[in-house]
Amino acid sequence: MTFQPCVGRARAGTVVDLRALVETRIELELARNNVQVTRGSVWVIICFDGTQVWKSGITRCDVFVDIYGDKGEARRPKNWSTRFIFDGPDDAGPLCIADQKGELNPMVVELEQGGVSIGDKKLDVTCLLTGDGKGMGAANPRRGCKCWWCRVAAGDFLLHLAPVDIDEAELAAIGGFLTTIRVVRRIGDLVHGALRTVNCVLKRLLGDERVGRAHGLPTAIRTVLGHIASDAAHIPSDMRLQPLLPKPGQMDITTCQVFLKQPERFAEIEEVVNTKMGVVWVGEGAERIPFHAVVGRMLRMLAFMNRMWRAPGGLTGLEICAYEKAVRCFGVDMGLLRWKPAHWCHWVLVHSVQVAKLYRNFSIFSSIPTERRHVEFKMDIRHCFQGYKLSKVALAHRYAPHILQMDALDIGLRLWVIRKCSDPTSLKVKRGMRRFRRKV
Repeated sequence: MTFQPCVGRARAGTVVDLRALVETRIELELARNNVQVTRGSVWVIICFDGTQVWKSGITRCDVFVDIYGDKGEARRPKNWSTRFIFDGPDDAGPLCIADQKGELNPMVVELEQGGVSIGDKKLDVTCLLTGDGKGMGAANPRRGCKCWWCRVAAGDFLLHLAPVDIDEAELAAIGGFLTTIRVVRRIGDLVHGALRTVNCVLKRLLGDERVGRAHGLPTAIRTVLGHIASDAAHIPSDMRLQPLLPKPGQMDITTCQVFLKQPERFAEIEEVVNTKMGVVWVGEGAERIPFHAVVGRMLRMLAFMNRMWRAPGGLTGLEICAYEKAVRCFGVDMGLLRWKPAHWCHWVLVHSVQVAKLYRNFSIFSSIPTERRHVEFKMDIRHCFQGYKLSKVALAHRYAPHILQMDALDIGLRLWVIRKCSDPTSLKVKRGMRRFRRKV
């Protein structure tokens, strides 16, 4: 397909049928004897993300079909399949126009209405949407609001710090991306959420006028954060969650996870604030508490919530209750310090508790596996006989179908090998194929 966004050059892209993709994935896992549906419906998680190439970008959408007994299978990039690609970044305008031009939303409607068959069972399908903060905001645009769940303006985030449940039947905003997927099924990646929330807290801490008045305190806090960055710098590139460089003065995803797993750093920051600032009381009456104690408690609550976000097996009832208490405590502390939450921090405070109660799992909605597929995706672009041309959209039609065909070929080869190795009447397995069978 070729489409013209509101501004900029024309875009070219390719889309595959969503039902064909889901049924092929089910066929592959049935051949591997790896299907175990533990709920009444099959979850189909849709994730899109922009891949940076040269001085432009390509947006790719991946799909994960949750038919595994082990919820940790969502963390494996090979279990995600490509649904569509188009050249250009993942901005709201091009996504919405690609949705209309490629008939992406009708495919979701047809899949949810028809369901899927696994063996002799007919199961319903529930489609969910995930992505990073930029992607989630682009998927459900509202004027003056960066939250993709509620209609609270960004300037009023400080007035909403406690969990609130919204109607599960509420539809996404008209003109958004994949409007059939209801609001409560637009989760977002909490690994990015942890990063944005930590950066929000540290930015508000360094920008607080009470901290600025304490001689040498901002420098001391930056020194502690520099030690954390040094610890994370020794992690090899292939083990980092995201290879992209952070903005100046902010953490990247890997450094954030290192920070949240080091409680001694929380005590170090709390001690530095107490030593340089002294006892500065915040709040009124019985809620009065020292400034440094509030900061330390917020960091500890963030570390606990991050463990809940990254739990691959899901959450128990007791863990959900503890998570709700941590979120409420974190919101109370934000109100005591009068720190305005950013949009991800707002989503965590107001909406994440409802997600915990509805789905009992945050880790399965991570977009990190999709981002880990960027390296292989860029190699596919390089191998597409130089068909990717920004200046000529007609030539871009050559690379787009070829990339999806190679992705389909990978799945077809895996399916062929599994059937070949499981057939007792097949020909004698050669030595090279025997080694390949052990890897499969």
